Amino acid sequence: MRDVAAAQKVPLIDLDKRSQALLQNMGVENSKLLFLHLMPGENPNYPAGKEDNTHFNELGARKMAQLVLVDLKALKLGLAERIVAPCPPGKHLFLHSRVYTLTTGRRFVQF
Repeated sequence: MRDVAAAQKVPLIDLDKRSQALLQNMGVENSKLLFLHLMPGENPNYPAGKEDNTHFNELGARKMAQLVLVDLKALKLGLAERIVAPCPPGKHLFLHSRVYTLTTGRRFVQF
């Protein structure tokens, strides 16, 4: 992937490298906070609980999105201009006790 991007002279967001660095920096125990670890009874979809070190929970997904956003801005890609700040107060949708902002009919997750 890195070789192809270099050969084609196209920008590369190396999420593999960035996420590995983040997880190594956090350490084994702290990085578990980013993955789907549920206690029994915590979520109706997993009544017996779940210990999944492959799939991110919401916090982990947000951290990965932040890594991408940093690189989008650093690479000055056109997409970076389309990243918007959360909408003004009063335009929120509450879903599962989390706040999602609504902007021009699209759903943007607040960070």
